[in-house]
Amino acid sequence: MLQPPCTLTVPASRGALHAAVERVASQLSSAASAADVVVCLKGGGLRAPRATARTEAWNLSTTAEGYSARGVVPGLEWAAAELRWPSQVQNWIEPRCAVDRVAGRRVIVSRPCWAALTARKGGPPPAPLLVENLLRPPPAGKLQRGQFACSDRHVFYRPREPYGGPPRDAWAPLHEAILQAEGLANHSFQRLAFSHATWRQPSTPEGYVPTQSLVTPLGEPPGAVSLGRARGVAVDGCSFANLGSAYALSVGGASQQVSVVGSSFTSLAGGAVKLGNVDDERALATSPERMDSAFRVVDNTIRLAALELRGAAAIFAGYVRDTTISHNSVAETGYTAISLGWGWGTHVLGRQTFMRNNHVVSNRMERVVSALNDGGCIYTLGPQPNSTVSLNYCEADRAPVVAVSLVWCRGEAPLRNNCAPAEANCSLAYPGLAADCHCAVDKATVVSVPAHEAWPAEAQAVVDAAGARGRGVGLGGLGKTRVGLAQYDFFLA
Repeated sequence: MLQPPCTLTVPASRGALHAAVERVASQLSSAASAADVVVCLKGGGLRAPRATARTEAWNLSTTAEGYSARGVVPGLEWAAAELRWPSQVQNWIEPRCAVDRVAGRRVIVSRPCWAALTARKGGPPPAPLLVENLLRPPPAGKLQRGQFACSDRHVFYRPREPYGGPPRDAWAPLHEAILQAEGLANHSFQRLAFSHATWRQPSTPEGYVPTQSLVTPLGEPPGAVSLGRARGVAVDGCSFANLGSAYALSVGGASQQVSVVGSSFTSLAGGAVKLGNVDDERALATSPERMDSAFRVVDNTIRLAALELRGAAAIFAGYVRDTTISHNSVAETGYTAISLGWGWGTHVLGRQTFMRNNHVVSNRMERVVSALNDGGCIYTLGPQPNSTVSLNYCEADRAPVVAVSLVWCRGEAPLRNNCAPAEANCSLAYPGLAADCHCAVDKATVVSVPAHEAWPAEAQAVVDAAGARGRGVGLGGLGKTRVGLAQYDFFLA
């Protein structure tokens, strides 16, 4: 039920409200440029990557406004190109900036994004490793098979098969939001399938230069489905798939008693679930009405997340309290599986945030941090008294740096089955605070088992119990009602 003050918005397309995807076989609406909108493309049941090239052969050197190429810059159209810096500015982020123009051998980067990138790096940024969406329209140019690229008005796609035709059942998302609700109370979303949304910020002049988990100085990343000031809301047995948005589902703005249970998230440009916010001022609130609290994220399956926006955590909780993240199965992610907390050393001393009583329990995480670095299966930040990380199973964290990040300070309860109280400082990022940090991960708390040996019985019990317990729609996405908005226009390259 809707209780005032409350607003519920489903974006309009061509002047009408829609509860199903609109497919328009014509040029994109004049309201938006294809190059600004289309980050991910799905056709014939398969996800198509946007055309990407490596830059080493161009021998780029940094200038005051971008780069100079000592090598030959290929004669491709740069009007909609985006530069990418995977783990170059910081280990855990992949900024994106639009190219403003190319003049001879000079590659000039959009000025606002260049300024943000320089500030984030603390000096001149290195040459980007990748450039995306370079375009030379057919017949002169050739995309790799299965890839697409965009001009202002068209999407160009090269079939996967040598003599393949236009992709069937192909979708290019147009809108950033599928559903937005403010002040929703005592409501449930059951067995809905949400698909087809995008995120335009990386293609704007301001670009995308994150702090972490897709948060930028411009604000917090949105969800394709967004709930603010929610009370008593359940997302139960829903499917979120084929989304180009920053996060599939976001819940915050002092929301409380919200559950996400038995749902599936797959084929996502960004993350799956975002809880709470990263507002340092509101994090110090003492009134319960201003807190994000009492969230339950339980028995969900997340697979193939952070495919394009590779710095997204699959599950990202900022300043939250009384929150349980348990029995979720997370696999194939670009960055961290579960990130809990915010603030780094901001609130270690002095006034404390409302974060407390948070529990990450019995989750199963496989093949995570596949694209970036300095993340982990479980990543925690900031003081969170009476919180625990326990009984989780992690297999194949691919990050060279940090497998499980433990930054718990000021006398929290022990991290049961993960870490016991000790005298070692677990937060060396904050010198001088050793007296406040009493958590150790050492030989007393970590047991190494050779690959050819079986797990000890106690460990095997943890492995067997971890992960989603089978209720809900599963990774196949069997929701009954589909909700989404899209338009498309295709040309063979």
